[in-house]
Amino acid sequence: MKTLPKDRFGSVDHVQRKAVVHVGMRFVSDGSGGSRCGKASKHSIPGLLMAPSSPKRRGFGQLCSRFEDSRHIVAFTLVETVIAVGIMGIFIAACLSAIAFDQVSVRKAKEEAIAMDFLTHYGENIKGLPFTSVVPGFPINSLFGGANGAPLIIIPQKNSWVPLNTTAFQTFHPDLLWLSNRNPMMLVTLTQNKVGGVLHDIEVNVKIDWDAPFAKSGRLEVQVDFLRTKDVTTL
Repeated sequence: MKTLPKDRFGSVDHVQRKAVVHVGMRFVSDGSGGSRCGKASKHSIPGLLMAPSSPKRRGFGQLCSRFEDSRHIVAFTLVETVIAVGIMGIFIAACLSAIAFDQVSVRKAKEEAIAMDFLTHYGENIKGLPFTSVVPGFPINSLFGGANGAPLIIIPQKNSWVPLNTTAFQTFHPDLLWLSNRNPMMLVTLTQNKVGGVLHDIEVNVKIDWDAPFAKSGRLEVQVDFLRTKDVTTL
């Protein structure tokens, strides 16, 4: 076998890639048992052209190819990631605030309904009293006069706040148990009006206040006003 010459670096790779064989004539069968002359062609030697390069050159080429491909990979930068996390944090904070606000609003509405129900119950008993019995210190009803173990519910003195988280008031209106940890207080104001020096009617103002749920604001307050007129003498 003829040995191919080496280049000046001592490798036959250069010679293998450039080596070609010139074929002047080739004979091709014409199908009738004879042959005919074909055109001259230029062919490369497959074994020489397909000879693999050295491992070092092949590894370096693969590394460069991977590095070039990696530059085209789509990814998020650090700035984009920080912005996305910030937007997500704002969104989560807004959702939590909305949930907390909704809970506070629901609790406030429920407690206000309980307080208004108590004021209606309390005011109706005062309306049912005789006109001369609408006086501070008098019970609002004979059933709640404190006799025989009954709870004592009276009209408090003027400018006197009365706590509602007592057993007597909770027996009178059981729904006040929902406000027992809110420190509910009641104030009743009676204003007498005279006509010609004679007592004609009494303005009644009943006010309740209590601590707001979750301590989100100051004390909440509801009140009712009504007029208690003098009883008409039966003819």
